[in-house]
Amino acid sequence: MSAETCIFPELECSGFWRLQSTEPALVKKLRSYARDKSSPWTVAGTPVNNKSPWIFRRSFTTSKNAKISLDRILMRLDAEDFELTPLTQGKGWLVQRPSGSGKSSKVGALPVPEAKQYAKSMGGNNE
Repeated sequence: MSAETCIFPELECSGFWRLQSTEPALVKKLRSYARDKSSPWTVAGTPVNNKSPWIFRRSFTTSKNAKISLDRILMRLDAEDFELTPLTQGKGWLVQRPSGSGKSSKVGALPVPEAKQYAKSMGGNNE
């Protein structure tokens, strides 16, 4: 199983963002952040099996701030090379690691919910 991580906005670039990951070291770090009451990170979803991602949530004022935050967490986490590549429609990023790193040899985003579907599921209106 290859580890995958992506971050994307729930609805708009200003507001809540979701970070989905199956990378054990990153999940461990984010779970520790979520347990800290002063941290803006919360657990939004737990995996249903060992291939499912953990989902974390926090608010950002801009997409640039979301990218900087993920970049900073990954830099502190390990010295492995990574690249943040844009997801479709330019909203969010996928973490890609060189295939030789052993972290993520498969390139591809985790499923990202459509904004309208998510808004409806949360009882909101995105129109």
